[in-house]
Amino acid sequence: MAAVAISKLIPDRVRKALWCFEKYQEADAALTDEDMEFIEAMCELNQAHKRLEKIRAQMTEETAKGVTV
Repeated sequence: MAAVAISKLIPDRVRKALWCFEKYQEADAALTDEDMEFIEAMCELNQAHKRLEKIRAQMTEETAKGVTV
């Protein structure tokens, strides 16, 4: 009975965050080394894409100013 009363004191957002954290831990435990390598490669690809977009934007800006690269 006391556990129910205490759980009602915990805001829904905190309860949801705890649930998400628990699910994250379960998912993390299920990942294989191959999965982790794939995730790392995708993160690197995303970073490279961001750098490329930054370079493209810079080149576009320089072209608009009449500067050749």
